[in-house]
Order: sequence, then structure tokens, then C-alpha cells
Amino acid sequence: MKSACRPGKEKINIRKYIWFLLLMAGLAHANDLPQSFAGLETLELDFTQAGTIRIAYNPRISTVLNKERTGEDLGIKIIDAITTRINAADKTRYAIEYDEGMSVDPGFTIYKVGNEPIEIGSFSATEIIIPGNGNIYLSGHTNNMFNTRRKFKLVGNKFIESKQPFYYVGLETQTNEAITLYASQEMKTSVAKLGKDSKITVLLNEGKNYLIKTSFGLVGWYRLEKEFPVGLHHKSALHGIYFNGD
Repeated sequence: MKSACRPGKEKINIRKYIWFLLLMAGLAHANDLPQSFAGLETLELDFTQAGTIRIAYNPRISTVLNKERTGEDLGIKIIDAITTRINAADKTRYAIEYDEGMSVDPGFTIYKVGNEPIEIGSFSATEIIIPGNGNIYLSGHTNNMFNTRRKFKLVGNKFIESKQPFYYVGLETQTNEAITLYASQEMKTSVAKLGKDSKITVLLNEGKNYLIKTSFGLVGWYRLEKEFPVGLHHKSALHGIYFNGD
């Protein structure tokens, strides 16, 4: 989605957010949880074909199940992972399930516990954090173009995503073909032309547009017109940016 900001204002906002997001990125996928989630415990699921799957939860309001079963409809493997409160101040409990569907698509489903469990959310992710503050936090490169970090707030029986000005990418990579970076998302004024195999850092994303830093330190926008599903012969122009899903 194109920014509504004027070009000058857009640059100011980008600088403001980019420094904040780069600072937070060092914490986002370290071995330990970010400091803001101190006190949580983690459950790692080991049956998966998709790498490390992690659930971080508040031990004071959660019960670990970690039980495997076979789904009745499609016969897929499901892990009943934990039950917990989404909001510690609300006694309502929720069950967190994990499965990979029919073709290794990691995801979590959340049910409201009761006589008849009610599904209130299903999310593609490899990590879910449930601190008990009324929000859930998700990350992972699954059914999306890159490892996308998202936050959802529980409102009634629905999860509402907290809108971010941009999604943080933070990928050190290289170009698979020659590309041009532009000064704004209108893609009119060139900032830099990069050849194939140029080292880059993909910083931010908004829709099809990616903010990229060159090895020299120039910053500009690049538009990736197609999704480039994993497994196809033709690769994305940005190595590591591709649709990882069906």
C-alpha cells in the first residue's frame, strides 16, 4: 500500500522507525526472548519438519499439554500444546494447537475453551508469544514472503492486528539479478543501480515494496512485483525473499 505521506515526510518517518526497528531486531531472534518478555517460559515442539517451533507462555496462567493426536478431518498430526489465559485479568482459558497441514505449513490455532470449543484465530507462524497482557505476538517465514513479526490484540472473540507503519525484514542477503533502488515508493527517482550478486540488507517492507540498504550504505525502495513461490525455477530478485507456502 502506498504511503499517504509526502516524500519529505516519508523520509523522516522511515529514519525514525528504521533506527528503532534495527535496535529491536537484535533481540527478536536471539536464543533468549526479548527483554520485554522476561519471565516467560518456552515450549519447543520436536515433531515438526519446519525447523524450530516455539511457544512462549506465562507459567503462572498456563498449563503445558504437549500431546500429539491425529486430526479427525484430514488425518494430519496435531499438537495440543498449552492452555492459557490471553489476558491474565480474565479467567477465560484458551487452547493453543499446532499443526503443519498437508504440506508443511506451520501454524497455530486458538480455541476458546468450553463445552463446545470455539475457534477464534488461526495463524501461520513458527513462533507464538502469549505473555498474558491481552496480546499475542507471532513470527516466522511461512505462507508469507519473509519472517514477518506481527502483534494481535484479543477483542471479544476476535484477534485484531496492531497496524505497523512498516514490517521489519532485517535480512542480510544479495541480489539475484540487477535492480534499481528508488528515492520513494513512487519508483521514479533512482538512488542506486545494483548488479547481480550485490550484497544488500533488506530493511523494511510495505506491500510489494522493500526498503534496501546497499553495502555502501545508500538506502532506497525496490518493488517486487510477483510472489515467487518457493520451489519454482525463477527466483526472486532478492535472495531469501519469496513466498514460502502453497
